[in-house]
Amino acid sequence: MGPRRGLSLLLTLLLTATSCAGTGTPATQAPVRTDRVEIHDSPGTPESEWGYRPREIRVPAGTAVTFVNTGREFHTVTPDAAPRAFDIAVPAGQTVTHTFDTPGTFPYHCGLHPEMKGVLHVCDGECD
Repeated sequence: MGPRRGLSLLLTLLLTATSCAGTGTPATQAPVRTDRVEIHDSPGTPESEWGYRPREIRVPAGTAVTFVNTGREFHTVTPDAAPRAFDIAVPAGQTVTHTFDTPGTFPYHCGLHPEMKGVLHVCDGECD
């Protein structure tokens, strides 16, 4: 393969990867087993692209989950449904840890930026 063809292939792959990276609308994915969620609001990024990463997590009951606000704005982790089992304030640049003891599925959002959404699955026992 010549240098031009190799460069052309590389550029095609980069453009494809970039176009698949997303436009702020996350693809449906299986929940991630992790105890850490990043709250992101990159400077210069429209609010429609702010969010929680990963967007959906799965943890066993009794897990302490750490929410890391890497952005410049104050955010919350607020359950969508009442009664609210938790309502976590995470100031800009801060980290807050909360232990989730009650099994269930908890869709949540930022109380100040409702387009930011996430889902927490708390398993009764080990998560599959």
